[in-house]
Amino acid sequence: MTPAPGGRTAVEADLADQLGAFAREFVAELEAQGRLVEVGGAGVLERLRTQVEAWRNGPEPYRVAVDTIVEDCGYPSEVAMRIATALNRRGLLPGGEEPEPRHDHGPAALPLVPGARGAIVLHLADRGAGRPSAEGEGGREGEHDHEHRHRREYGHESGVAGVPEIGYGGGHRKGREKWIENGTGTGVGQGSPGEDGAEGSAGHEAAHGYAVAAAPEALRGHEIAAGREEAAALETASRADRVHGLAVAPVSEPVPEPVDGQAPRVRPAAARSRTAGWDTASARAVSVAATLQSDHLARLEAMRITADGERVTVAIKATCLADWEYWLDAIGAARNVRTRTAGHAQVAAGTLDGVAVHLTAHGVPELLQEASDAAADPFYLWGRIYDLGVGQTDRSDRVWLSLGRRQDERGMPLLVLRGTAGPPYPLAAIVMAHGPLAPAAPPAAGTDGGDG
Repeated sequence: MTPAPGGRTAVEADLADQLGAFAREFVAELEAQGRLVEVGGAGVLERLRTQVEAWRNGPEPYRVAVDTIVEDCGYPSEVAMRIATALNRRGLLPGGEEPEPRHDHGPAALPLVPGARGAIVLHLADRGAGRPSAEGEGGREGEHDHEHRHRREYGHESGVAGVPEIGYGGGHRKGREKWIENGTGTGVGQGSPGEDGAEGSAGHEAAHGYAVAAAPEALRGHEIAAGREEAAALETASRADRVHGLAVAPVSEPVPEPVDGQAPRVRPAAARSRTAGWDTASARAVSVAATLQSDHLARLEAMRITADGERVTVAIKATCLADWEYWLDAIGAARNVRTRTAGHAQVAAGTLDGVAVHLTAHGVPELLQEASDAAADPFYLWGRIYDLGVGQTDRSDRVWLSLGRRQDERGMPLLVLRGTAGPPYPLAAIVMAHGPLAPAAPPAAGTDGGDG
C-alpha cells in the first residue's frame, strides 16, 4: 500500500521539526560546554583536549587545586590550570609534580624572593647534554667563584641601597624655649635629627646557572663549594626546587600533610615570600597619599607625597612662612604641634583619616630666623613666630595686645583683648581657643586704635 502524498508530507514535516529541536538543543549544550567553535577552530579543540589530558594525568593535589579554583573562584578552566601549573612548578602543591613540564621557554632573570636576600650566589657548571662537564667548568671558574663569594660575604658587592630619610627624633625643645625667653634674636635653635636606617634592596642576581641559598641564617660561617660533588647533590633535589636551571637550597620547614577532601595549603616557606606588611593600614595610607596628591601636589612648593608603609611622607621647599602654615593645615597638624629642626628643614607630624602624615619642609628654619630678626618682640611657639610688638588678630577678627608680661618662668606672654578691661590670657590659650593668629594691620591714619 502506497501512502498518500499528503500523509508523507505530514510525516516528513514532523520528523523535520523533531530533528530541528534536537539539533538546537545539541548546539546549545555544546555552546554551554565551550566545545562549539567556528570554522578554523581546530586549534581551540586541540588545546581543550590537551587541557583535559593534562588534568587527567596530573596528581591528585593538582586536580583538586584546579577544581577549587574553578568552583570557588569562578575562573575558567584554562586559567585555573595555568594557576595550578604555576603553583605546582614552584613546589607549592604538596606531593605533586608538574604534569607536562614545558622546556620551550628559556630561563629569564628573576628577582630574589624576600627570604633569599643577602644569599650567596655561585655559578654552577651546566649539567645538560652536550654541555661541558662540571670538572671543566670548575677549573676555569674556580677563582671567579671564590672572588664572587668573598665579595658577597663581606658586602663589597652591594645591591641598590635605599635612600635614607631625615629623622624626626632628638629635637632639643628646652634649649629653644630658653632662647625665646631671653629674646636675644640669635636664631632658632636646632635639634639633633634622628636617622632612619637604609635597607638595601636585592637586585636581579637569580639567573640561569646560579645556585641561590635561600636561608640567610644558614650562610654564617659556611661556604658553598662548586664542582662535581655539589652538582651531584643538587641532582637529587626535587623537580619543584629546580626551575629553569635554578638550584634552590630549600629551607628546613615542615610541610603540612595533605588531607583528603581539602584544598592544598601553601607551605610556610612559600608564605614568607609573599609581600609582607600589606594590610588595611597600608591601604589607608595609600588612599590618604592619593588624596593629598590630588588636592595639593600641584602647588609650586610641593616636592613629594608618598605612602611609606602605614604612614604618609610629604616633602616641600617653602618659599615663605605661608607655605609652611598651609602644609601644617593640609596634613592635619594640631595647632599645638611640636615641630623640630633637622638641618635646613623643619619637620612636623599630623593625622588624616587615622593615618600619620610626616611633613619635611626644607628652608623653613631660615624663614623663621628671618621673621624673628624682623619682629620687634619675637616669640616662637609651635612652629610659628609671633611679633608681640603688634596686635594679633584671631579668626573672629578680634585683636589681642601684649601686656609685656610673662605668665611664669617659662616665659609665656600674656595678652588682653583690645578695647576691654578683661583679664589677660596666655598666648598658648588664645591660639588654641581662637587661633590661628595673624599680625594685625596697623590702624589707619587719623583713627584711634584704642577703641574696640
